[in-house]
Amino acid sequence: MEMGIDIGYGVTKAVRADGQVSYFRSIVGVGAPETFGLSKSNFTVVEVEGNPYTVGEAAEQHRLPVITVRARNIIESIAYRALLMASVGDVKGSHSVVTGLPLGYFNADKSRVMRKFKEILPGSEIKIVPQPLGTFYDLLFDDDGEIQHTEFMDKRVAVLDIGTYTTDLLVTDKGTPVAGVSGSVEIGIDTLFTEIRKNLLPVRRNIGSVEIDTALRTNTIKRRGEQIDISDILAENKAAIAANIWSWANARLGTEEDMEVLVLTGGGGEILRNYFFQGNIIVPKSPFLSNATGFCKIARRLYGKVGV
Repeated sequence: MEMGIDIGYGVTKAVRADGQVSYFRSIVGVGAPETFGLSKSNFTVVEVEGNPYTVGEAAEQHRLPVITVRARNIIESIAYRALLMASVGDVKGSHSVVTGLPLGYFNADKSRVMRKFKEILPGSEIKIVPQPLGTFYDLLFDDDGEIQHTEFMDKRVAVLDIGTYTTDLLVTDKGTPVAGVSGSVEIGIDTLFTEIRKNLLPVRRNIGSVEIDTALRTNTIKRRGEQIDISDILAENKAAIAANIWSWANARLGTEEDMEVLVLTGGGGEILRNYFFQGNIIVPKSPFLSNATGFCKIARRLYGKVGV
């Protein structure tokens, strides 16, 4: 089975060649939830070294001890194995998998990730690419493996991948990555959430990430049983984060004339789309899943019978 797997600090996503898509928060809890037989097991539990681990939001909901995943050494951890096993799911046999790494860690971590994938998925074909390259190929190829954005092969394209904790910039020139301009910065959706939480202190304290995520869709937050409009606060903070990201990216890109197409992707690309105004902007159909979808398209071209 060809598949694309995107293990992120915030969310893990998997896209399979048979069309199945799954995603869950990158949370790993020690043990399995105890429901006393009163509710169905609608959570994911995997076994690592003979011990059960719960993957996704259920780990928090059932108050299980949580293993941190926001660390460089996550690749060697039980949590990473649990996330990878959960993303593969019930697919048996060998796999053909493409996954990605943030640009800032790509060269240092590529061999470690390769070893871990081959250890967990023995006999499988594994390919590791820079993370934003997934979106590039998601837009370049259609589902049949044919080129749909021919201009990507003729122009200078900048892919701005805004994730949970970091933003990656990948620049391609006539389809070839330009390593000297590409890079990574620690600004992401978590930065936005932190600023929103800080600016909402006069309105309410102790606002969780789930509540902020909901507020970004509704422009309101609950206070004393009533929904309060916070659209101005949200817009101000989104504009500020987008400006900071663009300031960093623009310093690497040079003049806007050097960039012919800007692609906004990642969960942050979806949230901040209306706060970027630079030239010819393209947004994938599903920015949140675009890297994983592109990884799957690469896997199908490399190991399947699509586009060959």
